[in-house]
Parts: sequence; structure tokens; C-alpha cells
Amino acid sequence: MPEAVVTQGSAAWSLLDGEALWIFPVRPVDAVNQWVDFLHGFSIGIATAEAELRISADTDFVVWLDGRLIGQGQYSDYPDRKTYERFSLGDTLQPGRHTLAVTVFYNGRSSSVYRRGEPGLLFSIHAGAQPLAASGMQTRWRDNPCYASGPIAIVSHQLSYTFGYDARNDDGFYGEGYVPGSAWKTMGETEATRPAERLVLQPRPVARLVDAGVTPATLVAAGRFRLDRTVVEAAHVARWGRQTLAGLTLDSVVDAPAPGAPTLAPVSPAWQIQHAVLSPVDPSGFASVAAGTLLGALPDGLRVLDQAPDGDGVFLLFDMGREEAGYLELEIEAPAGTLVDLGYGEHLDDGHVRSFVGGRSFAGRYVCREGRQVFVHRTLRWAGRYLQLHVHGSVFTLYQLGLRRLDYPVTRCGGVTTGVPLHRQLFEVGCRTLQLCMHEHYEDTPWREQALYANDARTQALCGYYAFGEAAMPAASFTLLGHGQRDDGFLYLTAPAKQVLTIPSFTFVWMLAVRDHYLYTGDASLVRTFLPQIGTMLERFLGECKDGLLPLRQDKPIWNFYDWSAGMSGYKPEEFDRGLDADAPLNCFLILALEATLQMLDWVGERQREDFATAVTSLRNAVAARFWVPTEDAFRTHALAGSFTQLTQALAILAGVGDADMRERVLNRMGRPDSGLAAPGLSQSFYTFEALMQRKALYGAPVLAGIEATWGKMLEAGATTFWETSIGASDFHNAGSLCHGWSAVPVYVLHHDVLGVRPLTPGFRSFVVEPMNMPHDLAGRVPFPGGEIQVRREPVGSDEVDLTVTITEPGIWSAEVNGLAGDQVPVALIDGRCCIRHARTQPVKITVWRE
Repeated sequence: MPEAVVTQGSAAWSLLDGEALWIFPVRPVDAVNQWVDFLHGFSIGIATAEAELRISADTDFVVWLDGRLIGQGQYSDYPDRKTYERFSLGDTLQPGRHTLAVTVFYNGRSSSVYRRGEPGLLFSIHAGAQPLAASGMQTRWRDNPCYASGPIAIVSHQLSYTFGYDARNDDGFYGEGYVPGSAWKTMGETEATRPAERLVLQPRPVARLVDAGVTPATLVAAGRFRLDRTVVEAAHVARWGRQTLAGLTLDSVVDAPAPGAPTLAPVSPAWQIQHAVLSPVDPSGFASVAAGTLLGALPDGLRVLDQAPDGDGVFLLFDMGREEAGYLELEIEAPAGTLVDLGYGEHLDDGHVRSFVGGRSFAGRYVCREGRQVFVHRTLRWAGRYLQLHVHGSVFTLYQLGLRRLDYPVTRCGGVTTGVPLHRQLFEVGCRTLQLCMHEHYEDTPWREQALYANDARTQALCGYYAFGEAAMPAASFTLLGHGQRDDGFLYLTAPAKQVLTIPSFTFVWMLAVRDHYLYTGDASLVRTFLPQIGTMLERFLGECKDGLLPLRQDKPIWNFYDWSAGMSGYKPEEFDRGLDADAPLNCFLILALEATLQMLDWVGERQREDFATAVTSLRNAVAARFWVPTEDAFRTHALAGSFTQLTQALAILAGVGDADMRERVLNRMGRPDSGLAAPGLSQSFYTFEALMQRKALYGAPVLAGIEATWGKMLEAGATTFWETSIGASDFHNAGSLCHGWSAVPVYVLHHDVLGVRPLTPGFRSFVVEPMNMPHDLAGRVPFPGGEIQVRREPVGSDEVDLTVTITEPGIWSAEVNGLAGDQVPVALIDGRCCIRHARTQPVKITVWRE
């Protein structure tokens, strides 16, 4: 397959410079889940080297040239900020006739990962400046005959549609030598256009995903399944109909429904898998293999011949060994018309895959054609550990079932060694969690939502700077978020999207993330792009302040959420009725955002905002005056709060609220095992750790012990990625995610606090090394622009340690040590290396800067 070209830094594509037109057949204005095929033939007279395909679609595409798969995957963008993909065709184009084939999926339904735009396909093939082919009036199209178009079950409200695919209708239109039939039409004049908002396209801002092969799958269980007709009819108050690509149709129990009565939605394959009655049997009885067999180790496949069928068919349950994400891939041989339902999930807490959860559908349907066949669903990634197959038949051979992994290309550059094996596990599993939650952009979870949230993404980016030295993914993600501003000044909850609901604090977290990106990467472009917008947003919010505080919005589309913990997950209308008007967390986030903005202005050499500096002082005083409770040594979350939370205390400390004595008293209470403060969830523990690590000598060891206990329980439970909450899969009414990017916090703590490496100015032009006092050897490395920082702390005898810092990036570096005798002592770096010997119990901080 031709190798995809990474498009970072490529030029914009202007449609005014070529012949390409946006094309798509006319659809109803409310059309959703549309699958359309396109064919475009063209000829060349001489062999063409270095040919390139540019392509863009709303919503997604798969493209072939002369029967060869070229690629798939449209970058997640806004409908009026379209991006394009580039594929190198290498020496594919020889003299003669060629055919480009494309299948386009159009979503049409706005969600947490997609903002509805007009359907369309755009492509151009050229060699240098020579155009060879372009989308336009000559391009043919047809409705895809295999995929079910139109309304069908959605995976979740945040995600796209499930699928139904009938392989009997696959005529191989993408193959070489295909001759189009009468179903193919040419584009009409109104179907080939150049919309003003789509005249200029930007290149994909991140590297394309890398095909990492199909995951291995081991047979866990097998048996027969039966769908109880009475259960189905009772659950849906309807009569059993017939099986279709979309699911089981239902008939009304009313013989003559009223005119205009809604049509009953089909019972999805996901629901059917979840509610089927399973009768497990020894698979060796009808498949001649034992449980525990690796499917890929069977050269002749897993042949099922059920001599005594009892029910609707055979089920097979497979374990991929760990959490995975990718495209479903199935290879099977079965009689034509055999119905195959495929479900996926993260656990087997129900004894089978939990394919239907609170209206969410984690499954798809495939109808076999005759003979051996391969199917890959290339427009929506699945995620989980387990795959469940329900074959409505008793004779078939399964050759392949798994997820074809699509990985964002990163290299693990960081790492910390403490002599404690658990810490290595925390790093490894944390990194894997991060990698499964980064594809087109950061994702909260690859399973349930795949959505980009500012709060989650900031944590993922901070962990990623240390683990991977990754700069492009956070820049692209925070750009998407920044372009999604609402009329009320806040950002949309996710991007690229346009939901009704938003969370105000996440807007301020986004501002912190923009600052972080410059600090860790040294790239000022994100800051320069969004600093004017951030300034305007903050001006508006400060203008809304009453009695010195930013009030809470009480509109229904506003969710005053901070954490999935007691008292922090939102407020009820009756609380507003009782006088709730402002809270501490939101105002602390506003203070942090203002401080970050002042830092950014300073770093890029722009005029300081005295009004912002004044506002910081005013807000700090107002929060302290309103929410400080001296008898409790704590800040209330709000005036009506009946308890106190760690997160509110942490935010107040980080925001510099009150005087030094107040903050010291708060820290002392937070550090007590019997503090009585409600603990945060996994994600927002980031802020409590940040606050406590300000007194690392006192609270560093308890913080690390808490991480070992909380995250260690997940590992003890067999987790291969970190969970959304410590409760696990049963949380959120059995919809808890077992792979959540925001829970990779230990990766950050290990580097930032245990190894103690943190930047002071953009791009690590100055940084601090302040390692924790560990009982064993401590070593690690941190990537930074142009090199890495290596740290080693090792005992010398029983009372002393050597602390060595090595900088691999050439340059003239200087350093000073604080802590040897309470003073700052200059240190010479020879070839980027210095070594300090000091007492084992003496905290030491080395500040390093580039001359």
C-alpha cells in the first residue's frame, strides 16, 4: 500500500488554483448516515513519478486506486475549516487508464465529536504542477449497496452510528477492471460546487495514524444463543418483526396506528447480543478447539459445525489480552445470507460483552456473501478488550476476528526508575492509556465517546510532554477547542462540535493548556494565535463580576461541574433558589487563567495588562473573604456547602487565595490522613497533588503512597489501562470507562515531582531539578526541544547521595544549587553535566538555564 505522507507544515490547498469541485449527490436536508460510492476514471500518456492524491470529505472516506487501498481517515475538523489529506502514490501511475474509487460516509448528526456540515467529497491527483484528475462533473456516484444508510442505532450520543453491512451486494467496484452498471450516475450541476467557506483547506495538522496490524484474539467461551421472543416483545411493547441490516423490526401492538404515529425503531444488534440467552458449551464439541486457543494459530481457521443446533445460532467470545482500539476486521467463510452480529466491550462483568448500556450500542451487523471473505469497517474505531460474535447459523469457519490497530505515532522518550516495580507499571500503563486516547485529537475514552474535552486534554498533554515529548497533538487539539467559542464567551464542551451544554471551568483550563504548550515546547504559535481571543474572553468575564466574584451562570445549558466527587459534580436548581450565586472553584480557575495570561504576555514580549494583575489580587481577596472558614482551616466550595473538599482547597492554594498563613493551614489539613475533606476523583487529583507537592518534603511520600494505593488497585484488578473512576465499569449506571486519558496522572507526577524536573521558561530554556528523597536509586529522563534532561540520584555510603544532571542538547548552560547550605551556589556544567554530592536527607534544588 502506498505510504501516507505526514502533512505537518504543508501548504494550504486553494480551489481557485485548480479544477477540483466539492461533489455529493443531493440529499434531504435531514439526511443522516449516508454511504455513497464514487468512481473517477482518467488516463495518462507517460509514467508519472511522485504523483500525489489530495482528498477531503465530510464526514469520512476510504479511497482506492486501481484496486489498491490507498488510505482512509478524514481529520476531525469543522465544516467551515476543512482540512485535507495527502497520499503519495509513488510509482503507482503507469501509462494508461486508471480509476480512483472512494466510499464516503456522511454523518449528518451533530454530536460530541462532529459538527454537522454539508456532505461532500473533494479530490485532486497531480504530479508536481501537472493536474491528472479532479473531482467534478465527470465523477460518477451511486448509493453504496452494502452499508445501511439512513437512521440506525448510534454508538452513543457523543459518537457516530453503528453499521449494518450486506456483503452479498459487494460488487468490487473498487477493484481493477470493474465496469460500472446502470446504478452509476454523473454529478448534476448543483452537485459539483465550490462553497465559499470551503475554498481554502488547511493540511492535516498531525501525523496520520499508523496501521499496527490486527490484534491477536484468544477464544474464551463458546456456545449457543437464543433471543427470547417474549422478552423482546415485552421490553419494547411491540410485536416481533424480521431481522434487517439495522436490526430486528417491530410491529405495533395496535392494529391500526394513528396517522403520523412514530415508526418503531428496530431492535439493535447490540441490544440483541446483550439480552440473548447464552448456553455455553465446551467448544471442542462443535469447533474441535479448546478455550484458550489463539485464533491466529489455527491455519485452517476455527471451523464450527454444530450437529445439534438449539437456538438461533452460535456465539464465540474472544479476549484480545488487553485494551485495544482500531477498526473491526473479520474474516469468515459461511453460506450466503448468514447473519453475523459483532459486539465489543472492555470487560466480562456480566459473563459476556456488555454491548448495550443505557441506550448505547457497542455492536455492528454483517451479512455474509458466499465463500471466504474479509471485511474491515474503516470509518469508526472500536475499543475494548473483548469481542463477541453471534452467528445466526450452525456451519461456518472463522479465520480472523480482531481490531486493526490505528496508532498515533509517538515514541516513549521519558521514563523514571525508582527501584519500585509498581512505579514502572504506573508509567507503562499510564503511557498505554495515553496512546489509546490520542488519534485525530485527544480523546477522553476510545470506547464510549472519543471526545475532546479541554479538562481531560490538558492532563493528557502534560503527561505527554514528559512521556513522548509530543507537541503537534496538543497544539492541534487546543486549536480545535479554541475555534469552538460560544456566543456567551465560553468554549463548547467538546470540539469539533456544537452542543447546547458546556462547563465554564473547562474554558479556563483551556487557557492554562495554551500556556502549558508554550512552556513545554517553546513553540509560541499557539499562544500568538489565541492570546488576543483569550484577552477578550477574560475582559468579558471580569465585566460580569459582582461583589468581586464571577457569578455562576444559572442557565440550563450550563453545567457547573468540576469533578466526579462529592459536592463537585454540579448544582441543583433548588440550591440557586436558596441563594447560591458564586463558588470558589470557578473563581480560582479564573485566577489561574489570568495568571497564565500574564505569563504568556510576558513571554511573547507584549504589553502587560495591569487590569488583569489587579483583577488577580481582587479575586484572591474576594474568594478568601467569602469562602474562608477559619474554624475549619478550609475554604467552602460555596456558601451553602455542607462539607469541605480537597479539590476546593487545592485550587485555592494554587490560585494564591488569601494570605500565606491561610494557605499553610489548608495544606496542613489536606496533609492529614483524617482531614475530613472529600477526596477528588482520579482526574482532578492532579490539582490536589500539585498543591501538596508544594511541600514535597512533607507531603511527597504520602502523595506517592496514595497513588500507589489507588492506581495500584486497578493494576491488581487486571487493568491494562487506567479507568475513568476508581469504581470502574459499574460507575455511571454500568457505563464506566476502563480506559480514560485523564487518569494517566501518575505519569506526570513521576516526572514533574518524583524526578523533579519542571520548566520555568518556554522550551526549558530554564528549568528546575528537585528530586524527591527516595530510599532507592532514582533515575530518569525528560525530553525537551532538541534533547533530553537526564537525572540520576544514587547513594554514596549510608549518609550521602550523588545527584547528577546531564543535558544532551548542545549549548552553554549554567546552574546554581539551592539547599546545600541554605544558599544559592553556582555550579559548573561541563559538557552539559554536573554532579552534586549532598546529605541524603537534605532537599536540593538545581536551577539550570541556557546562556
